[in-house]
Amino acid sequence: DVTQTITVNPLTISSSPTDQTSFAGSSTNFIISANYADSYQWQVSVDGGTLYNNIADGAEYSGTQSTTLTVKTGLDKNGYRYRVLVSKSDSGCTTLTSDSALLTVRIKTVITNKKITYRVDM
Repeated sequence: DVTQTITVNPLTISSSPTDQTSFAGSSTNFIISANYADSYQWQVSVDGGTLYNNIADGAEYSGTQSTTLTVKTGLDKNGYRYRVLVSKSDSGCTTLTSDSALLTVRIKTVITNKKITYRVDM
């Protein structure tokens, strides 16, 4: 008799990205933690989570195929939702989809009083 031991490492998402609040003109990060994953594809929804589209690195995004997505925030992105597809190549496992996270973008306000300027984060 021959005994074989097969170890199966299940692909799992241990933590999904969380909601973020950022100021217009800055950047914010969304982070995923997954076990045994080697492929990531971040997606964005501009309609409240009904339809998601893949995003690519460029002027507005970086890390679109990694565990950390960096978003250059602008007021146009207020209310966007982000999620990530996670997979393991050559495993035959189904691709997993993380929960989505909401981006809230706020503006910085400048108040001038008696020739003194204050920057207020709202």
